[in-house]
Amino acid sequence: MLKEQIQKIHLSHVLISFGLVMILALFLYIGNNRFFHYASGRADLSSSLVAEEDNQAEQMPENSLAPQEDLNDQAPNESENDNSQDANESMPNESENDNSQDANESMPESENDNSQDANESMPNESENDNSQDANEPMPNGPENDNSQENFHDNEDNQDYQDQSQNFSEEDIQRQIKQMERDYKNWTKNLKGRENDLERADKLISRFQKDKDQFEKQIKRDNRAVDFNYDDYVNWSKLEEIKTNMETDFNAYKTALDEGQGYVDDQDTENFYKWGDKMWISNIKWNVNSICLNIFDRGSNLVELMKNIADYKYEIEKMGGKMDENITNLESAVTIIMADSNNLCGEIEKYIEDNNENLDLYLSLTDWDEKDDLRMDIQDIENGMWDYQDNLNDKFDAFEENDPWWIMDQARQSMDTMRQSEFIQGELANAKSDISAVKEVLTKIEDKDENTDNQNIATEALANLDQISGLIDEIEKGIKNDEDVFNLLQNLQDIANKTDELIRDLDKNSLEKYLTEEEIKFLYEGPKEDNRQKFKNIGMNDDMAQVMSDQISEEDALKLIQILLQKVDLTKFQDLINSMQGEGSDKEISVIINAMEHIKDDKVLETYIDNKKEILSYIDKLSDDKDLRAAKTVLEDYNFAGPTGEEVIQAIEDYLNSSQSDEDQAKLTDTIFNLREEDIKYKRENGVISFGDVLEDTWYYSNVEDLKEKGIVSGKADGNYDPAGTLTNAEILKIALEATGNAENLVQNPNASHWVEKAGYVAKAQELGINFNQNYDDSTSRGYVLYLLEQVGKIKPEDYSSIGFPDVSINHQYADYIEYARLQSWISGDDDTGNFRPDDSLNRAEAAKIVGKFLSSINNSAVNTEF
Repeated sequence: MLKEQIQKIHLSHVLISFGLVMILALFLYIGNNRFFHYASGRADLSSSLVAEEDNQAEQMPENSLAPQEDLNDQAPNESENDNSQDANESMPNESENDNSQDANESMPESENDNSQDANESMPNESENDNSQDANEPMPNGPENDNSQENFHDNEDNQDYQDQSQNFSEEDIQRQIKQMERDYKNWTKNLKGRENDLERADKLISRFQKDKDQFEKQIKRDNRAVDFNYDDYVNWSKLEEIKTNMETDFNAYKTALDEGQGYVDDQDTENFYKWGDKMWISNIKWNVNSICLNIFDRGSNLVELMKNIADYKYEIEKMGGKMDENITNLESAVTIIMADSNNLCGEIEKYIEDNNENLDLYLSLTDWDEKDDLRMDIQDIENGMWDYQDNLNDKFDAFEENDPWWIMDQARQSMDTMRQSEFIQGELANAKSDISAVKEVLTKIEDKDENTDNQNIATEALANLDQISGLIDEIEKGIKNDEDVFNLLQNLQDIANKTDELIRDLDKNSLEKYLTEEEIKFLYEGPKEDNRQKFKNIGMNDDMAQVMSDQISEEDALKLIQILLQKVDLTKFQDLINSMQGEGSDKEISVIINAMEHIKDDKVLETYIDNKKEILSYIDKLSDDKDLRAAKTVLEDYNFAGPTGEEVIQAIEDYLNSSQSDEDQAKLTDTIFNLREEDIKYKRENGVISFGDVLEDTWYYSNVEDLKEKGIVSGKADGNYDPAGTLTNAEILKIALEATGNAENLVQNPNASHWVEKAGYVAKAQELGINFNQNYDDSTSRGYVLYLLEQVGKIKPEDYSSIGFPDVSINHQYADYIEYARLQSWISGDDDTGNFRPDDSLNRAEAAKIVGKFLSSINNSAVNTEF
């Protein structure tokens, strides 16, 4: 209903901006209620964070990054020997699962977390597919190590060398098998280290990419946003962590070769000494891993601070007042970022202070002395993780306040202010236009010799006075939703009546005293300045000019509503800047139509982000003929779901390959397969209603509108079949559904055809329509117009000529065709101007005609009783 209120009518060329104002006034009212309802319950972030710090030792959050089990917990010995391993032992997990890790598992809620809130404006890039492996600490040493227990639990407590001859062959073989299992688990740590290295590299790359994009954006838009990535990202520390990991990784690979030698030689004594060194190396590796976790989880805070800075810039530019919740949020982020920045250094110093004990442990040869010190080493390791646990508790407390929700609500409030400013400007424009129309009508009332024209002018002037009164009511404020709808309905009724009056004026009489410009203004209204409208909603000058030049009046009205209600203006401008070259006007129109129909905000955000990201890669692909098909898909198709990230990854993999013919074929196959997956996603998430009606087709918007209104439902296979011919039965159903005549149908279950069973034929007869066509025959183009106008009770004139060269004045549907042409429902073929009244009509063409028919009967005063 709301969209229909702002469609084009003749007098509403003068009042079109006012129609949009009414819609926005409604949204403004509803939006304010929603915001104040939610905002009223928000707590002060800073005080909440402090309170959580006091309680963090008492309660562990559900999402805590702390270890879920004690480090010392070990699996029971799987051998026949009942002597289980000492609780203090800390060896690698014996599990065969490559992804298994020690109980010290520590998984931060970084960008790997797919459970992020829908309101978050985080980047879409998932940096770590193997997030669990990447973030887990390295295990301490082989679990279930019965062999060491046997070695140093002997009665005389002698060194291992002196006791080895006392073991049976069965014990020795058991120890050798245990050693082989332990070594296998040590090798599994290599994968975790590889994941950490990859994570470090991707994190640095993402920060750099975000920084470059941000700086390019603010330079292009000339926006003085007070934010600098260098103030929040410690680049040198990140590079140091990466370098340390690379060095340790290579050393670990070398150490594995050493351990393999002990396994090959069945040298259990040196193997377990070697295992102790590996344990200590893991402790030191995890220092860097924890520091990386801190940066990883802190990337959310960097993005948040960027959004806060952008909000502050926008609100200041608008002359608005800073939201108090954003002030509190900024303080809370500053506190937790300071804690994060200090933590890595504190952990490093903590391990450095305990290096003496770590070195001492490795130097000991007596097993009992090592056992005594092992507890201390375990405490050192636990203490290291305690540092991260404390920070995680602060993160959890911070995130419980839903910072991205607060950010989103502040933006909604700012958007409401922007809407209010836009409405005020449109109200002023509407008043100015009405004043100009009144001047012309007053001339007609005073000077026209035709009495009918004088009476029409007098009545039209009275109508405009009523409209001015409605504007005054809007300016005074709206009390509730019912008042809004009543004002909208009254405005539309008056505008329709006035439009009909002006069309009844004798134009020949007007030409005697009105200028050509005045007559044109009277019938067509003032020229719309879309550029200024776009500027009024905050669009920069260059982008406002691009939009004004490249999109239609209808799309301009859609876009203004979308940008004020659904889509962040900055994101949209970034997308359009990436859509350059020939055909961009068509691409922009496709995007606008899709944005109009996508209901889920998160899907819409992903849709825009995917398009922008993918476009940034197209120029990197060569123009080789074997890639043309893939590039065409990337340019024309818009990925809406997570498949967009997979497309980007596939392109990156290709760019990093040798780019051989085989690589090109693989990329093309991948893109086409992901496109099919994404089409399914679009259907499941409301981007498209039918798998064969994508948003880049010319009939997409028409079909979606009819589907949303319940007028069409598609075929049994879930498709719409746009190229299929429309049958007589189908157009009857569509005509009755479109005009609201399909309610309370009397069904006939004994009938042989579905159109009779459903009651459509009986309804046609009730309306006085003689529907005697063969149900399954293809309907003709002329008959479609006849039936729509009959069901809509439109009575066309007896026209003396028809505007199509191939439609005779004697054609049975001539008047219905001419009426439709004058209403701009239909047009002739580009090359001949013919209409082809007796040809069949496909389902895509039918959707367009029915859509225009609906717009006409809903928004114009036509000669109808419907």
